[in-house]
Amino acid sequence: MLSDEYRLSNIVEDKDIKTLSKAQFPGPHCPLFGAVMTASYIEDLTLLIIGTEECTYYGKDFAMIRQNGKDRVYSAVLEQHDITFGCEEDLKNIIKEIDRKEKPKALMVITTCVVELIGEDVESILRSLRKEVDTKLLIVKTEHFKCNSHIDGVKKALEQLASLMIPMEKKERTVNILGFKYLGIEKTELYKELRRNNVDISMTIPTKVNIESIQKAVASSLNIVVEPTAMGLAEEMKNQLDIPYIVFPMALDVDKIKDAYEQIGDILDIDFDYIVKEKYNTVNDNLITAKQYLRDKTFIYGNTPFNCFEFCLFLVELGMVPIIIQCRELMKDDRKVIDELIDRGIDPYIVRMANIAPLRRIYDELSPNYYFGHESPMTLAKHNIIQVVTDNCAKKLGFEKITEVIDTIINEKGIFSLMGGDNIVLEDKVKDKIKNLKNVPKPMKDLLMNMKEMPQGMKEALLTVDEKDSLIDMMKSHGNRMERRH
Repeated sequence: MLSDEYRLSNIVEDKDIKTLSKAQFPGPHCPLFGAVMTASYIEDLTLLIIGTEECTYYGKDFAMIRQNGKDRVYSAVLEQHDITFGCEEDLKNIIKEIDRKEKPKALMVITTCVVELIGEDVESILRSLRKEVDTKLLIVKTEHFKCNSHIDGVKKALEQLASLMIPMEKKERTVNILGFKYLGIEKTELYKELRRNNVDISMTIPTKVNIESIQKAVASSLNIVVEPTAMGLAEEMKNQLDIPYIVFPMALDVDKIKDAYEQIGDILDIDFDYIVKEKYNTVNDNLITAKQYLRDKTFIYGNTPFNCFEFCLFLVELGMVPIIIQCRELMKDDRKVIDELIDRGIDPYIVRMANIAPLRRIYDELSPNYYFGHESPMTLAKHNIIQVVTDNCAKKLGFEKITEVIDTIINEKGIFSLMGGDNIVLEDKVKDKIKNLKNVPKPMKDLLMNMKEMPQGMKEALLTVDEKDSLIDMMKSHGNRMERRH
């Protein structure tokens, strides 16, 4: 299935990255998902999705789940007549009605594949309405046939927010954090250090923001970009509003993090030497310890919140060996990291991401020690592969991010580490039973031990199986128990 043409050394441009089969499963998210995910964080931003029934339904459903049932998403479903003759007049009437009845501060109109395929000029329609409605109108085009993932939708949604801003007088020692897409910015190292030095954080976009705070964000004296998808917004704010920016790296590189703190310190007149001295050496010591544990361990890279090549270079520096890297799409800045991997003699297979079904057929042949990313934990356990999921690591900013990644790998935190609350633990008797199972692979035991919330039926099945039972017997026992209940 895999041949040398899949090797990293043969990847020059994005089209060189191949899929293992033409039929993709589960397939990548589309840009509509990225745009709705980003926009639905903003509490008073209203959305209008234009497209087929499927696009508008799933977009609205996704936003309602994220907003705990709050509904600020309108759907404009195209009918056959609209696709043939256009939908200009209907669209104008819909927007006027939303403006008249709801009076939103801003309306983000999101077009989908069919709208862009038929060439409906929604941008011009919105421009013609700007003197007729009070609502500020934004547009995000999410045609999936021009890209391979949801990232494009995230970038475009963020860039559009710059159009809500107007110039105002600058405030010293006030910054914006761009691109942080998780809750809990207050818990991050970067945020705490800024506040410790009396720096005001005016806006954290997109997760802690509303229309008013977006408009006031232009008074800030610096933008700190913590995620590449926000680079377009940072460029817009620099060009239109003269707000400089620095990039606080996603990469797991202690020297780049140190440089970023020093750049912020130079601009805001803060001496960050204390944090560099305190944490730089500690993280380097942790890396040395991790190398002793991880040297020569092999892995398949599935997906993480990090750039796939930068993350794999970090693991290579820990002594690990990539067998396969699944890549969403080749970015223009990837070349330097790819060349560095090749110079080190690292030449893994590169395949297109989000197509794990054919990959499962060769897990036994490849026999990796680790799988990084989302996959069925049961499937990986059957092949004696340890799953590591680093989603929570992306919620850290600063040296703490590297510490969290190392901790996640060493403690083999899989998909179940993302579930449940911190106070939910397995009972001691269930833990003892897991430890004493004779014929269950270690990765499966680790997976069970790391579950923060285990279904009651599974606990009961574990407590009743024979300690010499195999994994298959254990699963049959759990299945039989569930059948008797129903």
